Amino acid sequence: MYELFRFEDINFQTESQQEIFSNIKTIKHDSLIARLRPDLLTKYFVVVCKSGGEVIFAKNNEGLIIGLLVFNRDNRITLNFLKEYKLALVSTLGFSFSMTDKILLYKSIINSILIKDLDNEYTKNEISLVAVLDKYQGKGVGTSMINEILQIPDEIIHIKTDEGNLGARALYRKIGFREVVIEKIGTRRLACMRYEKNEI
Repeated sequence: MYELFRFEDINFQTESQQEIFSNIKTIKHDSLIARLRPDLLTKYFVVVCKSGGEVIFAKNNEGLIIGLLVFNRDNRITLNFLKEYKLALVSTLGFSFSMTDKILLYKSIINSILIKDLDNEYTKNEISLVAVLDKYQGKGVGTSMINEILQIPDEIIHIKTDEGNLGARALYRKIGFREVVIEKIGTRRLACMRYEKNEI
């Protein structure tokens, strides 16, 4: 069993950032956002929510976060945040003993060179991150979080995933997204998908 909750529902008076976000990096090990220190992760979530976005979590019966979804009104918010805190990211990933962190740092440096600006229709109203802890995948957690976002009264919502991530693409199609384009962003080829309420 699991329960969904929003970032704004967290009471930081009773729980520390470290306690709440201690396992985020295990949910999505290849995400720069998930690798942020708990204090920066909190700042990022505040920025997303203040700009009209949403951050949704799923937690299990023990209170452990098992899923995370970030919905941005404009995904350049994420890119700008990562640029602003790039030194913190470099120090976190660069001094890590994890090879995954080293690879992530290398890819982020390459992408920062290749990606100048993302300003197209696919960066607006975008689910920019959705991830579920491995052992909870296939149990409806990701679908539940996405369905929460689909309740927002916007006509169009976007989501991207790696072109080779056939499982995610199939899930998004099942929910009602349709593929609109394969886009090369930095070193990645992403399937850009769109959900239009008037088509459902």
